[in-house]
Amino acid sequence: MWYAINKLGVEGLRKRYEHSFKMASYCKEELKKSGISAWSNPRALTVIFPKTSKKLMYKWRLATEGNITHIICIPSISKEQIDDFIIDLLEEKILIFLRLKINFLNYGFKYL
Repeated sequence: MWYAINKLGVEGLRKRYEHSFKMASYCKEELKKSGISAWSNPRALTVIFPKTSKKLMYKWRLATEGNITHIICIPSISKEQIDDFIIDLLEEKILIFLRLKINFLNYGFKYL
């Protein structure tokens, strides 16, 4: 911490935090716009949402505990990375829906 304060200064650290907070707010709002329940504590850099697949957890280095996953918006994260993550998340949800629909069409209510 002492090194960071000396290297970046208080103003530099503040700018890094503000960027991270802006990205966390963007992430949370974009998830919500996409129909994914997301929340965070006030002024937090962590966004929490329903548990993702292991594939996405490993690809995006997400932490999961129980039924929730969270993403920490560090200073190096960009809007483009958040958008790519949300696209991956939505693509996965669409594939799950299509598999369920195909199973339903093939088997009807018999196996539900």
